[in-house]
Amino acid sequence: LGLGDFSVAFWMNPSNWGSNATMGVVGQKADDTTNGWVLYHDPYAGSGKINARLALTDNFVSNSTIPNDGWTFVVFTRSAGKTYWYVDGTIDRRGTNTANIGDARGVFYIGYGQTWGGYYAGLLDDVRIYNRALSAAEIAALYNSGK
Repeated sequence: LGLGDFSVAFWMNPSNWGSNATMGVVGQKADDTTNGWVLYHDPYAGSGKINARLALTDNFVSNSTIPNDGWTFVVFTRSAGKTYWYVDGTIDRRGTNTANIGDARGVFYIGYGQTWGGYYAGLLDDVRIYNRALSAAEIAALYNSGK
């Protein structure tokens, strides 16, 4: 992936975020000393917030709180140095990121975060990884087809 564009899309239904639980959702990052990427629940950003950790220290937290006990469609995308969170098919947050996340050849995790050793509590469905940035129209279409 390096500096390139990519997107991660999934449906999630958390059963319990917990107040102090760092839970990996999906990613390919071994630990805080290696490149890669991970999307995870970040209790320090607020319960129910999803964080994207890219490379060593670049963090990008969702604005929305993902509720417990209900299905939510979440997409993270990076395109030409810009980062985006989408929740239920609409833009949630925009930012910038030029981190080189490297080649991320490590183990790919779903429902676990190797970086902190936290398992995701809940259900995940239709996890998709794209080697390009999805457009807003594509994200809306994925959301509408999955409702």
